[in-house]
Amino acid sequence: MPSLSKLFRQILLLAVVVGISLVLSLASTGTQTISVSPNVKVIRDNNNVPCPAGAKPDPTFDCFHRQQAEPDIAVDPQDPTILVAGAFDSRMLPVIGVGWFGYHRSTDGGKTWANSFIPGFPGDTSPEGKASPLSDKGSNGDAVLAFDNLGNVFYGGLVFDRNNDYASVTVYSQHGAKYERTTLAFDITGFPDKPCMAVDTAGGKYNGNLYIGVTRFGTGATNRPTVAFTRSTDHGVTFAPLQTLTGVSPQGCAITVGPDGAVYFVWRLFSGGTDTIKFVKSIDGGQSFTTPSSVQDITPFDQARNNPNTFRSASFPTIAADQKGIYVAWHDGGSGKSRVVISCSSDGGQNWSTPVQVTGDAQNGHQVMPALKASNGKLRIAWYDSRNDPRFAPSAFIGEALDVYYAEALSGCPVSFPTSSVRVTDKSFNPNLRLYGGGTLPFIGDYIGIASDGTHTHIAWTDNRDVAPQPVANPPCDPNRAETLNSGCRNQNIYVGTVTSNP
Repeated sequence: MPSLSKLFRQILLLAVVVGISLVLSLASTGTQTISVSPNVKVIRDNNNVPCPAGAKPDPTFDCFHRQQAEPDIAVDPQDPTILVAGAFDSRMLPVIGVGWFGYHRSTDGGKTWANSFIPGFPGDTSPEGKASPLSDKGSNGDAVLAFDNLGNVFYGGLVFDRNNDYASVTVYSQHGAKYERTTLAFDITGFPDKPCMAVDTAGGKYNGNLYIGVTRFGTGATNRPTVAFTRSTDHGVTFAPLQTLTGVSPQGCAITVGPDGAVYFVWRLFSGGTDTIKFVKSIDGGQSFTTPSSVQDITPFDQARNNPNTFRSASFPTIAADQKGIYVAWHDGGSGKSRVVISCSSDGGQNWSTPVQVTGDAQNGHQVMPALKASNGKLRIAWYDSRNDPRFAPSAFIGEALDVYYAEALSGCPVSFPTSSVRVTDKSFNPNLRLYGGGTLPFIGDYIGIASDGTHTHIAWTDNRDVAPQPVANPPCDPNRAETLNSGCRNQNIYVGTVTSNP
């Protein structure tokens, strides 16, 4: 008979092998527990084994282990086992020469995924690809996704071309299984960045409306950026002319629809002095908006955008709403460490609460890029967190160990989160690997994705855990040695973790 200690080790090993979820109790939620699934790699590949001789990239398989970044994720309100995700995808870069919209679908709650591209990529000879308005354009990215309540998926993003740039919307029907069409929602004068998108699923007068926002740089006589907005009332077939919501140095929009159909829209104002989170709302289905008002002045925690030693990050807002209020979160450096904070309004955005930290300030580490959802009477929030970095220092940028964490609280204003949070990643990763710019710059995108059906919350993020030089005989990843940059040394992937709240 084995000793108790040996038996315990065997049981523990078995739990790891079969993937039993880690279960943590949150003290402030009484008997409720939160469980986290094993992390799932969205992209199918051959796990850093070099491609066979003569192999070609495939939209359904990442043979060459290229980068994917900046994911978004959505859950089907009619069937919560169906998830869709999108991301900037370099999988076929060696053949098509550009990054493209990756489209991924799961029919088992995120346990497995099927991979594809939005039709129209260079070399796409399918009828859908030839008919797509993307077929003669350049690269694209900045994926944003949403379901309506009829089982249709809307996949928005930005399209970059030599002559002009665009925002596009691709529609899939049958719970994301059938490609329908891609529409160029609008062309953009100046450089576009960071779109945001929401679909009205409230069931009221404007049910089914599609709303899109975007930042435009280098427009107008002053050459200042603006935030612009458009809407579609026919399921993404046509779009209204762009309307400018502000012309004063904005970036990083976020949008949501309340249970009464009101549209809430926020962005960060870069002032050169005191930066601010700005807010507008529409109660007529996006036809008009209120004058911009302030949610809160912020102390940004922005990592340098062209620093070869650290990935970039910026304090952009995320927003959610339910019957009890409107909620805006961002990461803020006012405490000396970057902390995810949240403010709320119970009067439709006229007044906002003093921001509170989601996890408190005692924990080490910086927190960046929060993503927020409201569902089933709870606020659910995830973010990148460096608390497990042994070399963390408040005055330093984020180092070589990054994770994703999650917390939830009962909705309502004021907001009160428990001081504990749950680790979503089952392995830390180094976000500062130089995978872009020919091996000169680190990059993990500017946001993560979150979706919830009220019980299961799915979080998608960019992850560098699989980056490794291959074959083993090669030297470490080195931008000056091409043989180290083709297989393994660019193996950045999208991962998904599922948080389940019980009961």
